[in-house]
Amino acid sequence: MPPVTPQGCDQHINASPYKELCHGPLEPAPLKERPLPWPIRWDELRADFISWSERVARHSEEHRASMIRYLDRHLSGREIRTIEDLRLILAECERGRGHLQRGLRNLFKFLEWSGWPEEALEPLRRIVKIDRTKVDNEVPDEGEVLGSLKAIHSYVAGKHGGRHTKAELAYWALYNVLLDSGARLRHAIEVFNGWDEMAHTRRSGA
Repeated sequence: MPPVTPQGCDQHINASPYKELCHGPLEPAPLKERPLPWPIRWDELRADFISWSERVARHSEEHRASMIRYLDRHLSGREIRTIEDLRLILAECERGRGHLQRGLRNLFKFLEWSGWPEEALEPLRRIVKIDRTKVDNEVPDEGEVLGSLKAIHSYVAGKHGGRHTKAELAYWALYNVLLDSGARLRHAIEVFNGWDEMAHTRRSGA
């Protein structure tokens, strides 16, 4: 065994891991460079994410399709190991960033549901901030609404000598539904297209 000398002690103390014991913990890596507990590999998570979206989150088919489309486009064949990886993915998305952000935030919800610790996901969520859409504060007054209804009624009544086509009556009814319910146009159209007049007549006894 070689002799122990003061110089040798200094060399060993200043070497890792003795240096950490002597001077305290080493400087942690910047947050953006710290690795996640596990790499996020979309290709491996995709099938389980779709199942979670359908059965647990119960997203609409349209919303789910949009998320999958953007996640496929930007995450396929890639790994997210650090926050910097996520920043790069967002920076590369020039169009439809809001759709990608929503997909990523739901992916993080899925990971939390799967057992990922919340403290590991919180820095990722702070990076993926969804841009708030502007609120439409333009609300027509009663006079404008009545004027629109009268204009449509006059158009329909004056055409074909007062005889209304089914299409004209349908759009007249649709406008009234939107006015009375405050429903979105897309939802009101879905109700109209799924309406079974014969079934309603049988149930009402008319």
